[in-house]
Formats: sequence, C-alpha cells, structure tokens
Amino acid sequence: QIRLNGDVLQLNPDGSLPPFKPVIIDPSQIISLPALSMAFIVIHGAEINACTSQ
Repeated sequence: QIRLNGDVLQLNPDGSLPPFKPVIIDPSQIISLPALSMAFIVIHGAEINACTSQ
C-alpha cells in the first residue's frame, strides 16, 4: 500500500496515475517522516549547489 499525504494512492480505472496534489508547508516547519518511508520534497529557492546544473 502506498500513501501520499496520508491518502492511499490507487491507479485510475485506465491504469494511469492519479493527480498528485502537493502539501505546501511553512518553510520553518520541521518535516518528520516515519521510519522506512520515502519523500519527494521540493524546496523552492533553496539554491543548493548539488541540485543545480552548472
């Protein structure tokens, strides 16, 4: 079972992926994840060297 923002993800009847709706949080908020979980996090304006193409 895979969850996104607490909701179980299920394929659409035609087998396509459902739309992914982001959760936007205050940048000062701490992000905590349960053990053995994964996250896709976008940090707008972070300008991290390892994440930019040069």
